[in-house]
Amino acid sequence: MKKEDVIKHQFNGLTSEISDWECLTPTVFLKQDVKEEASEKEIIFAYLRAAEILHSGLKNDNNPSYHLKIIHSNQVCMPFLYICRHALELSIKYRLRLETQESITGHKLQELYNKLTNAVPKLKRNNDLSLLVEVLNEIDDDGCKLRYTKDKNNHIYHEKPTFIQTTKILALEKNVCNYLIELVHNK
Repeated sequence: MKKEDVIKHQFNGLTSEISDWECLTPTVFLKQDVKEEASEKEIIFAYLRAAEILHSGLKNDNNPSYHLKIIHSNQVCMPFLYICRHALELSIKYRLRLETQESITGHKLQELYNKLTNAVPKLKRNNDLSLLVEVLNEIDDDGCKLRYTKDKNNHIYHEKPTFIQTTKILALEKNVCNYLIELVHNK
C-alpha cells in the first residue's frame, strides 16, 4: 500500500472512486468569509456526532439484553467521555472567541468556564453548563486523564471505580454545546 492509497487532496473529476473516500472537512469548499465560523461549528458538531455513535455502541455492547451488564476490558467509555469533554471545550472556546474577539488557549475546563462566565455572566445561571463542567472536570481536570493512563510521574490516574450515566451526559452535552453556539445567533 502507498500513501496515495489512503490520502488524496483532489480527484480527477467525479468518478465512482469518490464513494470509497471520506471528506475530512467539507467546510474547505466554502467561501472564505464564512469558512472560519463554519469550520469551528463543524468540528464541534462532528465531535457531538462521534459521541452519539460511541454512546450507541457503548450501550449496545454493555447492555446486550434487559438487566444484563457486561464490562469489557476495551471499554469505550473513556473515549466517549474524552470526545464529550473535547466538544465542550471547543464550544466554550468558540463562544469565548466570539465574546472577547481573542484566541483562547488551554484545556482546563474550569478555567475556560470561569473565563466564559466572566465574559457572559448570565451563563452562570445555566445549570446544565455548570453541572457538565463540574462532572467532566472531576473526571479529567487537566485534559489528560481521559487520554492517558498515567501522569508524567508514572502515577495511575484512575485508581477508584467511577460510574457515569452516559445517556444523561450525552443529553447534557448536546444541550450545552447547542446552547453555547445558538446564543451567538440570538444575542
